[in-house]
Amino acid sequence: MALGVNGIAQGAGNGASLSTATPEPLGTAVAGSTGEASDAGHVHAMPDATDVGATALVAALSGCSLTMRDPVALVLSVTGLDAGPLATMVYDPIAKTLTAGSNMDVTGFGLSLGTSILFRFQSTSLSTTGVYTVTDTGADDPGGRLAVFTRRADFDTSVDFATGLALLDQEEGSLYQLTVPGGFSLDTSDVVFTKVRAILLEEGTVAGSMLVFGSGGAGTVLPPGTDGQVIKIVAGAPAWATP
Repeated sequence: MALGVNGIAQGAGNGASLSTATPEPLGTAVAGSTGEASDAGHVHAMPDATDVGATALVAALSGCSLTMRDPVALVLSVTGLDAGPLATMVYDPIAKTLTAGSNMDVTGFGLSLGTSILFRFQSTSLSTTGVYTVTDTGADDPGGRLAVFTRRADFDTSVDFATGLALLDQEEGSLYQLTVPGGFSLDTSDVVFTKVRAILLEEGTVAGSMLVFGSGGAGTVLPPGTDGQVIKIVAGAPAWATP
């Protein structure tokens, strides 16, 4: 007699039968109605980006070689520590923290504990520029406290910084490239994150497609033509044509 869950006989009406069927792929959650349990050795197929609703990122960049780091939820670009909604901020090089200049609850900006932010200081305090996470959301007065942001673990030592690293701003979909000088030293050397032009292609773009750039630098995708077709210029732009 085959045994089911916890030694209960399969099909005896007093326990679930163990199924040997191939596991279902990822999908919409349902309660289930088969009356069968999964064997301990079952394995679901590894999902790809489309299975979990993600968009694959393809960056088409001119003359750039980028290494991607984890994205940030948003980018705050201000002239220095004394500017912007969190001014005047204070940086602690020992704790590697930025502290807001006044009591406020930053959850009002859509920030929560652990949220990643790129602080871009563009005129002064360039050495303080970097990727931080929210470690204290702060609180409004009365009885408020200061919000605190700590350098993210993958950007908190000198060796973490190298020209060519890049990250995605999830709020705007923009790509930012890191540039640092030779002999970089954290908290001393300037840190510059520059927005770079990129073409973001959705997962599923047809193989053989080409990127076509307009005069302003904006890019569009030209799907592949059919056998025997050639590229001709039509109204100043490439297009497929039959000779």
